[in-house]
Amino acid sequence: MTRVLLSDGTTNGAIAQSGFTYDGTYLSLIGTQRIQSDVDTGITSNTVLHEIPVSSGCGAYFDYCIVESGGAKRLGTVMATWDGSGAAWTDSSTPDLNSTTSGIGFTVTVSGGNVQFNSVVTSGTWTVRLAVRIVY
Repeated sequence: MTRVLLSDGTTNGAIAQSGFTYDGTYLSLIGTQRIQSDVDTGITSNTVLHEIPVSSGCGAYFDYCIVESGGAKRLGTVMATWDGSGAAWTDSSTPDLNSTTSGIGFTVTVSGGNVQFNSVVTSGTWTVRLAVRIVY
C-alpha cells in the first residue's frame, strides 16, 4: 500500500497517513470501508459484474444505476452479507423510469472463494453503473 500525503499547506507540513492509502486501484480510508466504481456497457447476458474475496469483509452495498438501450432506467442498492459458503442479499430500488427494467436483475453468490455480484439478463441491452462499498 502507498500512503497518501496530506498537507496543512506549510513548509514541511506533509504527513503520510497510514489510514489513508492508495494502491493504484483502491483508495482506502482507515481500512474500514472501500469504495470502487465501475461502468459495464453492452450487457445482454448473465455477467459477473464485481468480485470480492470472501475474506475481504462482512458485507457490501452494491449501488447501481441501470439504463437499457431503449431508455428504461432504475437506481438501486443490493445489500449483501456472506460467509465461506453462501450469501444473503436484498435489492431496494426506485420505480422504473421511461419503461420497464424487468429484463435485468441481480444475484449475489459465493464461488471459488469470492463473492460475486451478478447480472441476470432476460432481455435488452444494458449499461450498469456500479459503486461498491465494502464493510469490513
